[in-house]
Amino acid sequence: MDKKPRVLQVNKLYFPHIGGVEKVVQRLGEGLAQEGYSITVLACGPKTEEKELNGVHLQLVKTSFYVSSAPFSFSFPSFYKKLSREADLIIHHFPDPAGELAELIVNANPPKIVLYHSDVVRQKALKPFYDLETRIFLSRAKYIVATSPNYAQTSPILSQFKEKVRIIPLAVDTDFFTPEGPVHPILSQIRQEGFSIVLYVGRFAYYKGLEYLIKAVPSLPQNVRVVLVGDGEGKPKLLSLVKELHLEERVVFIPPVKDEELPSVYRGADVFVLPSIARSEAFGLVACEAMACGVPVITTEIGTGTSFYNLHGQTGLIISPKDAMELSKAIMDLFRQGREEFSSFARERIVNDFSQDVFLSRWEDVIESL
Repeated sequence: MDKKPRVLQVNKLYFPHIGGVEKVVQRLGEGLAQEGYSITVLACGPKTEEKELNGVHLQLVKTSFYVSSAPFSFSFPSFYKKLSREADLIIHHFPDPAGELAELIVNANPPKIVLYHSDVVRQKALKPFYDLETRIFLSRAKYIVATSPNYAQTSPILSQFKEKVRIIPLAVDTDFFTPEGPVHPILSQIRQEGFSIVLYVGRFAYYKGLEYLIKAVPSLPQNVRVVLVGDGEGKPKLLSLVKELHLEERVVFIPPVKDEELPSVYRGADVFVLPSIARSEAFGLVACEAMACGVPVITTEIGTGTSFYNLHGQTGLIISPKDAMELSKAIMDLFRQGREEFSSFARERIVNDFSQDVFLSRWEDVIESL
């Protein structure tokens, strides 16, 4: 039996830091480790330390400073140089300025794959410099993995590297996220009081478009409750908007729940809404998790993965961004048709094309091709 290659993953942060990209890094690393690969992860952290986590060798490097919320470490290039010499393959997660800078300095020998999570959207002042740095960095990659064909086709950066792009969608643990099982007590109580539930789970960030979901509420029947699960920098504005529109009884805020509670939250919903308004929402894995639990979803057409996994009229509905009236109409359309019309197909879509097994199989194919 051939020996599996030694893989170095590079990212800004790693578990227990909670974030969408960090979950992908963890699932990819632990999944490949279970398949017999030697996996090392290099990331910034609160201190420099080395440890083993679920079969993954983790090297954290103490963060020295931040630039536009991205962590940097003066020691990162030296650790990258050392670990790259011990690797057969390097997987970078983009965007990650510290990892990209380390590669530009070191120019490591092993072949490199870049998992391209998202374009850089908001950093206008630094964008000309960062775009140049990105092009040099991506030119050194053997393959660039995009998470959906939609994103690959609409990204101004990826369009310059079409011959290198491979598509590997992100994954959901379909044995964990299932329609069968308990419903979270808070959502169960709301349902027992006779209300239908429109659900959102995730960060309260500018690109999520949650203000349009809140503005859609006055057009919905009184027996509908909108439940927002999460936290973030946008919460004060959302609370202010709810108060301004006198929706305190109709919009329910729930703090972030533990990962093990998420399936029970999704199961309590009649409809899941991801009303994103910017390309920073490159994939929206939470909607896939809801679909795996048999919940129809409403997503927006922003040229990203949200219009890839959600099939309009089959697993849910796709609408225009920034349109509260269209959103309220879509919610009512799904209520009229009934959750059961979409539930089984939503679940089937995720199991067939977005499961962890399919994800790892596609990654192994790309890795072995090197």
